[in-house]
Amino acid sequence: MADKNVPSDEQLLSEAGLLLQASLDQLLDPFFVKNLRHEWIGFNQAFCALLGQPAEALTGKSDPDFVPPEQVAAFWADDDAIFASGQASQSEEPIDHPDGSVHTLWTRKFPLRGRNDRVIGLCGFITDISELRRRQDAVAQLEQQLREQAGVISSQAGLLDELAVPTIEVWDGVVLLPLIGSIDSRRAQRVMERMLEAITESGAHHVILDISGVPLVDTAVAAALLQGVQASRLLGCVCMLVGISPEIAQTLVQLGVDFSQIATRASLKQALQGLLAKPV
Repeated sequence: MADKNVPSDEQLLSEAGLLLQASLDQLLDPFFVKNLRHEWIGFNQAFCALLGQPAEALTGKSDPDFVPPEQVAAFWADDDAIFASGQASQSEEPIDHPDGSVHTLWTRKFPLRGRNDRVIGLCGFITDISELRRRQDAVAQLEQQLREQAGVISSQAGLLDELAVPTIEVWDGVVLLPLIGSIDSRRAQRVMERMLEAITESGAHHVILDISGVPLVDTAVAAALLQGVQASRLLGCVCMLVGISPEIAQTLVQLGVDFSQIATRASLKQALQGLLAKPV
């Protein structure tokens, strides 16, 4: 005689089923189970909330009862592929939300197997990634804007470089580089590059580097400018330093510059007069 206090197998199964359902209902992500006819035979409360329907309205129903035909076709094609292959799948798909908006869902589906390892249905987990996609799109848009801004900044930097190192062809074979304002190592490097470019482009035999508008340079900048002077000589061009202030002269002396190898003039006027008096 069975002990009335010992639960039967059916009671145990029923309690286990209730416990499982209660556990699934705690999940924030929708969960569902489908049979081979694409009918929902199990789901959690999050799935009901996703479709905006009570549990009794979903049991035994299927996608065509709640979503547009084009979405049904996509869902069922994926289901049938799982039924045929027995392989899990994942996909992103749009779905009409009860509030009228379209949400992007990330769905992971897994085959369910019965006797003899035969596929008898599938289960799936759904994550609403609409907000994630919106943020990713916003980041992508911001990155594109930053790339465009970087391009503008780069273009403007190039223009500023041109303005920072102006070149004037005084007459045939003579190029003037009038420098104004402070010069750091970067600008000094650009001065040297632009001077050599101007020599090559114009075929100049004389370059006048007018630094009368430069208040002060450090030893690193002075060294860079002198490298430009020496490099111009390799191109067959004489570089003349004009307007050297006492402070800059001190810096050049500290570098041990051999002024016998460098043409200098006190002013731009003297430099131009000298070139006119002694044409090349």
